[in-house]
Amino acid sequence: MDTTSASTTYAAYWLFKLDRAFARLGETERGQAKAEFLAALEGRDASVSLRGVYSLVGLREDADLLLWVHGTDLDAIQRLAVALRRDPPNLHWCCSYRPL
Repeated sequence: MDTTSASTTYAAYWLFKLDRAFARLGETERGQAKAEFLAALEGRDASVSLRGVYSLVGLREDADLLLWVHGTDLDAIQRLAVALRRDPPNLHWCCSYRPL
């Protein structure tokens, strides 16, 4: 009899594109937006692991950033997705859904 417990691990890959209006913001506003995005990412549930953050600048025209997360709690991953897309921190991020 197998005594190991199996658990499901979920993965999510999110593509973001920075809105051109971001460059027209003042340095203080840009810094605040970056800090709020980072705070949302760092505030994720402990069950969600950040596997990678990748710059796609120069590789894709429709995306600038790829976030790769995984974890055993799908609800926690979904809450992070909502937090990362919530305004005002992400007023300048557009989600890109084209296939990799």
